[in-house]
Amino acid sequence: MSAKLEDKIGPVEPARFHQALGIYQAALFGPSQEGADAAEPGIPVKRGILAVKKQFSDPKEFESLSFRLQRFTEIVGDKKLAKWGMVKLSEGGIEVHDA
Repeated sequence: MSAKLEDKIGPVEPARFHQALGIYQAALFGPSQEGADAAEPGIPVKRGILAVKKQFSDPKEFESLSFRLQRFTEIVGDKKLAKWGMVKLSEGGIEVHDA
């Protein structure tokens, strides 16, 4: 990660990330809201990010959350991270180390 990007992306409280992840997933997999204020409301990722933006109005927090949300599937699917124990998949769900 570049120094410029690190300045923009700050730490996020785990409970807030968990809340944002729930909002994001609900918007991704929920029905498309036609007539929404998005330029392309039919694109699930954009719907998810817009839903999170509505709930987290602080620009700095939103930027940090949206960065993490957009890369969440990459992290969960990374075999090296699973091998190192940073991501654990089980019947109970997914556990991601906060590092």
